[in-house]
Parts: sequence; C-alpha cells; structure tokens
Amino acid sequence: MNKRGIPFAAKEMLNRMAYDCARKSAPQIIKSRMTLRNSWTLRSLVYNKVSKTQKNVNLMYSEAGSTEKYMRKQEQGYTRSHSGGIAIPTSAAAGQYKQKPRTRVIKTSLRFNRVDAMKPRSVSGKTEKQKSIIAIQEAIKKKKKFLLYRFRQHHGVWKLDGGRRQGRGWPGGATLTLIYDMRQKRHRYPSSKWLADAAMRATNDGARAYEDALRKQIDIAVARSAAMAAKDATIKV
Repeated sequence: MNKRGIPFAAKEMLNRMAYDCARKSAPQIIKSRMTLRNSWTLRSLVYNKVSKTQKNVNLMYSEAGSTEKYMRKQEQGYTRSHSGGIAIPTSAAAGQYKQKPRTRVIKTSLRFNRVDAMKPRSVSGKTEKQKSIIAIQEAIKKKKKFLLYRFRQHHGVWKLDGGRRQGRGWPGGATLTLIYDMRQKRHRYPSSKWLADAAMRATNDGARAYEDALRKQIDIAVARSAAMAAKDATIKV
C-alpha cells in the first residue's frame, strides 16, 4: 500500500488541484475582478499534470497558470509611466456615464488606438474659457469628434457631441465628455492576485482530493487481499 498507494494518491491530489485551479477557481476569480473584452484570457489558462514517470512523492508537482505575459502583470501588479500622461479610460468610454468604477469593457469605437484626437492650436492672451471656446470651434470646423485638451482642470481626451458653427461664444448644442483621463504621468495598477487566490482555493480542496484517492487505493488493496484469500482457500479445499 505504501509503495504504490501513497504515491498514486499524492499524484491524484496534485493533478486535481491543478485542474481545479485552472478550470474552476481561476476563471471565477478573473471574471469577478477583471473586465473581459472576450474569452481570450480565459482560454489562456492551462495546467500540467504530474509526470507519469515520477514515483518520488517529494519530487512530484503540478502546474497551473496562463500562457499570456500580461496575466503575470495582473498577478503581480505593475506601473506605467508616460511624459504625456497615462490614458486611463473613464466610465463614459464604456457608456457608463455615472457608473464608478467602470464595470463594462470600453466601446470598440472609443478604444484609445482608434480615437483620432485633435490637439487644438495654442493661443495666448485669452482666458481659459475663451481658449476652450476657440478649441471647440476649431474642432467643429475641422469636423473632429475628439480633442486632446485640458478643460476644467482635467487633461485628457474629450469626446465632442453636437455643436454648430457660429460667430462667438460656446457653439450651440456642443457637449464635451471626458473619455480618457491623462492627468497622471505615472500610474500604479494594483495586483489582482488572481492566481495566488485561485491556488489557495484549490489547495483547500486538496486534502479532500487526497483523502478520496487514498480511500480508493485502500479499497483496491482490500479487494485484492480478499481475492487472494479466496484463491488460497479454494486451493486448500
């Protein structure tokens, strides 16, 4: 029993833990902590079983994780920096104008790499309000829907809706909505600990898996012993 049963039970436990981590715990945690655009992240989750040739319990191990490098950043946390400011999407970029924090993915048409933001020309000798009016009038004239501009203490990418050209003052019907906040030149993205917590959940279930596998081996050993005993009794008769 000790020579075969315990190594088999240990292998079953490690394999079960890796499977549960990659196929059950990790997907649940990722869905609850991350805003997923598609199923790519979940499909990147993999696990490796204990080597079939490994008989030494002390050298057995199984693995679970993701094949994508960005998931390592999500696990450990990371920092981004840019002299022009880090583009942090607002709730409006996902169509959730009053929702904080954002819980939906960014609209396809409002992804940063698809937004053609106009940088208004600089003007001097004007108040902040006058500069804003000039910037919006310029965007309307050039038929631009996005502006890279500092407006009301907020620097970032603004979405321009409506508005018509007119002589002076704020263009009639024009509204500005901040979709990317770029005030921070350095931003720290915290660790999500998706893998550590998933592994912990799987570990908590590992004892049950080991118990089940060990009980199975005991049942096999008992059945084998009973069969051998019955065979000996038949021979003696």
